Amino acid sequence: MHIGFMLFKTDVFRALGGFNEEAKVAEDYLLSSKIKPSRFKIVNKVVYTPSRRFEKKGVWYMVKLMLGSWLNKNNPNWFKHDHNYWK
Repeated sequence: MHIGFMLFKTDVFRALGGFNEEAKVAEDYLLSSKIKPSRFKIVNKVVYTPSRRFEKKGVWYMVKLMLGSWLNKNNPNWFKHDHNYWK
């Protein structure tokens, strides 16, 4: 499985407005949507991170959440609800 990570220089992060403080889910998606796709780079390295959210919520829930984030990318109000992410 391939997982994406975002790394920013602090000044770029701040220039983009940082994370949306009102977003309860997908704040990383909202931030990355401000960047042109051509600016992303792929680094072929291994990074280990726990899969606790997938284990707790299940793959189907996470797929629905990711799809909901994409479908609502132009609906800022959708991101203000936690959609049971933190329960």
